[in-house]
Amino acid sequence: MKKYKFSFHGRQTGAIGISYDITQEYECESIEEAVTKLCIDYEPWRNLHLNGEKFQLKTEYFDHKPTLKTYKGLGMLRK
Repeated sequence: MKKYKFSFHGRQTGAIGISYDITQEYECESIEEAVTKLCIDYEPWRNLHLNGEKFQLKTEYFDHKPTLKTYKGLGMLRK
């Protein structure tokens, strides 16, 4: 298990209102699993960092293609 620490400006999935700075840590087997958990828990992400470095979220990090039925409120990733 490896620790993945994300920091970003956003809010919890499905929440209405103000976005704020968030730091969330996941202990997962792979980066794909960590990104999937991040997508389930939070939206939208601005200024996303992983372990202190700028991180570009790409659909290749998902262990399966996200769909509307899979996640609520995936924002721009719902393609």
